Amino acid sequence: MHDAYRNCEEDRIRNCSVVPGKKECREYTYISHSHQEKPYGKPCQKRDYGNTCKCPCSNRPWSSWSQSSHTCGKGYRQKSKPRVLYENENVDCNRQPEKCCIKTESIQLSNCLDKFVHSGLPLEKGSFICMQNGGVPIQTDEGYICKCEDPLKHGYMCEYEYNICEKYQGICQNGGTCKGKGRSYYCICPSNFEGKNCTKSVKGCAQENMCQNGGTCVENENGLSCNCRYPYTGEFCETQMLVCPPRLCKNGGTCTAFQELKGFLCTCAEGYTGKFCETLIMDGEPPENLMNMIGLGIVGALVLIAIVIYVVHRIKERERLKKCKKLLKKKEAKELARKKKEAKEKALKQKKEAKLKALKQKKEAKLKALKEKEAKAEGTQKKEAKLKALKEKEAKAKVIFYYNLA
Repeated sequence: MHDAYRNCEEDRIRNCSVVPGKKECREYTYISHSHQEKPYGKPCQKRDYGNTCKCPCSNRPWSSWSQSSHTCGKGYRQKSKPRVLYENENVDCNRQPEKCCIKTESIQLSNCLDKFVHSGLPLEKGSFICMQNGGVPIQTDEGYICKCEDPLKHGYMCEYEYNICEKYQGICQNGGTCKGKGRSYYCICPSNFEGKNCTKSVKGCAQENMCQNGGTCVENENGLSCNCRYPYTGEFCETQMLVCPPRLCKNGGTCTAFQELKGFLCTCAEGYTGKFCETLIMDGEPPENLMNMIGLGIVGALVLIAIVIYVVHRIKERERLKKCKKLLKKKEAKELARKKKEAKEKALKQKKEAKLKALKQKKEAKLKALKEKEAKAEGTQKKEAKLKALKEKEAKAKVIFYYNLA
């Protein structure tokens, strides 16, 4: 290896920092010791900067301490400065705290149970301002605070509003970029996604980069196809057509390119001959380009035969597909008729079974009624026989009574 060049040498260390060329911070950074240079040395591997992380503080000085968060009770004060990613921007840390490093210091003040602890405002006035900003006054052990019901509002009295893109980072999905101000936003989506939040996958020409060499993708009822730029051809414009070189045929000769034969043929103007029409025919000499003309005719005939064979093949293929579709349709119709027949037979069978069941139930009911009638008649006969026996017994007793009297 040449002494002037060395392999790529660098260290990967865990240190949250700005990724070169990107507006984001990630958990790793690289310290480079040497770089390879072509054609010598071993190339650097693709760098992996790890996951995103909260950017460190910039070198800008801290702001002055803010006023106390409370005018009474237990409070705190803050000072801030932008993070390294925003050190060259004019950032308002009160409105955009996510872009800043913030230091907080606790302080103890006098009691304020009947006031708002952050602002020191009286209850009535503070409640009016809080509710006007969409907040709700809440009583605590130290006094009153203003609770923001709207997730985009913040501040002691809900007086500030987040930018929706900063509050909901990642609202634009699949690599989309959020643009907006306040509550309104829109997403700039990558080419293979669309929709308000870049959630809808794009299909077709917008996604498929299939046409080569400057070809144009076209969507139609049969799918996708390519319109190729000259001199390219093929399904994906991948094949370059054979093109006659300029001025190949001399002296006004005409060049013809034959794709199948991968060659050229010069048709010479009158008075010239030769492979490239470079030879002038002298008087009395036979035209040497006659063979060229014959060759051109043979090639043309072969091309015509090839075209005819191709057309016949396509016609047969189309007829075969048509026949297959017809057979398939016939088979489907037969299957449908079979299913209809089975359904009809099933319905008739169910109807017959229902009729037999009804007849059986009717017969059983009739038999039951007959048995009940017979049982009733038998009971009547027994009752009459019992009554008759009783009467006979009474008559016999009466005869005995009269006999005893006599």
